[in-house]
Amino acid sequence: MFEKQFVHNIKNHPMKKSALLILLFVLGSALLFSQNMDEKNGPWRSTYPDGSVKSTGQFNHNIPYGEFIHYYKSGIKQSVTVFDNQGIQARNSTWYESGNLMAEGKYINKQKDSTWSYYGDSIDQLIAVEQYAKGKLEGKSITYYPGTKQATEVILYHNGIKQGDLRKYFPNGQVMTEGTYLNGKLEGLFTLYYPDGSTQLKGIYKNGEQAGEWKYYSITGKEITYEEFIYQQSTSIEADDPDKSGEKIQPF
Repeated sequence: MFEKQFVHNIKNHPMKKSALLILLFVLGSALLFSQNMDEKNGPWRSTYPDGSVKSTGQFNHNIPYGEFIHYYKSGIKQSVTVFDNQGIQARNSTWYESGNLMAEGKYINKQKDSTWSYYGDSIDQLIAVEQYAKGKLEGKSITYYPGTKQATEVILYHNGIKQGDLRKYFPNGQVMTEGTYLNGKLEGLFTLYYPDGSTQLKGIYKNGEQAGEWKYYSITGKEITYEEFIYQQSTSIEADDPDKSGEKIQPF
């Protein structure tokens, strides 16, 4: 039930689609480092309950080396991991059952490291690029509109926590949102734009909460609403605007 609802919620949303595909890869690749590590030497393989091959590889006193291959139950290749440096480092490529590339990147000491790239199945196109250090996001993380080279979101991480500039984009490349993260929470000026580049709203975040005066603008650039946020309470004051549709603009 949870899986059905989860898939339903991400339908037709490029950023959430990217998140789902990355999650599916993480769940699948966990098999790589979750095998029973009883004493293993030489060629090795594991099987599914029906006897079909699940994984093949080779060990030297429990240290994996060379090429390991994992298969779907259908017999189609799922991933190839090549170990070197006494099993400390490994390069991984993972495919969908369709044969399209899902993800590729590097492990060091069983943790993601350096650049990881993720791809969509139906379009076989790059959908996200992430940077890792010791298993945690580190540096720039980019998601893309499917089938394009246009980023949907660019965000910075440090030690697995959002830290630094945030930018989201419209499909035409125009900036949609600008903000800053401090220790995982929005901090400072936050701006939302219309597709033509004009400002839709702007305000200040403090410790992840809206604070002070937030201003809302019409597409023509006229201020139509502002809100004053004090201790998580707000008072909305409407400006006189004959062009206003009557529907309040929301920041999210």
